[in-house]
Amino acid sequence: MTTAYKIGTIFYATKACEFYEVVAATPKTVTVRQLDYTRELGDGGSYYSPKLGQYIGEEKRRKVSQADGSIANWWGRAYPWDGNEQYNHFDPYTD
Repeated sequence: MTTAYKIGTIFYATKACEFYEVVAATPKTVTVRQLDYTRELGDGGSYYSPKLGQYIGEEKRRKVSQADGSIANWWGRAYPWDGNEQYNHFDPYTD
């Protein structure tokens, strides 16, 4: 199975509460840049949304998993973002 992503695809890493935008792609790899985000406190956790076009950090090239279409980040896996605000009950900034 080959999963190819388009430039502009957003990935979300649940454990690290991070968003990444694809800035270059091949059939087996993506080059991503981490996006800044907004964080709103909620009941027992936080809600996260990316700030599109507002990058933090340098470009990083990542191999796309042929098993599930995810990419690796420093804390686990990042998956294509569904476009909705993301809730995380494990908040690395308050826990």
